[in-house]
Amino acid sequence: MPIGQTFPTSHADHLLEVAHAESQRLLTLLDMKMGALNFDFVFSEDGKFYFLELGPRNGGCLIPEVIRYSTGVDLIKYTVDAALGLGCNELGMK
Repeated sequence: MPIGQTFPTSHADHLLEVAHAESQRLLTLLDMKMGALNFDFVFSEDGKFYFLELGPRNGGCLIPEVIRYSTGVDLIKYTVDAALGLGCNELGMK
């Protein structure tokens, strides 16, 4: 059960690079190119990366709304667009 969120994350940049690389590696292995993805991860005390959960959905706890308010990126709209086969070419990292 989530007890809090931190936006932006409080992880150090080098750990975020590991999380991004591991997430991209997994998406490449699964051949996932479009659609929502929710995941939770942790780093062990010795810095090892572990996925706790990975699911093809938007996150709970109103996370898509928080992302929209903070970045202007509407993940709910893009999820529906992707499900309908519409392009999401303008979507990018913020």
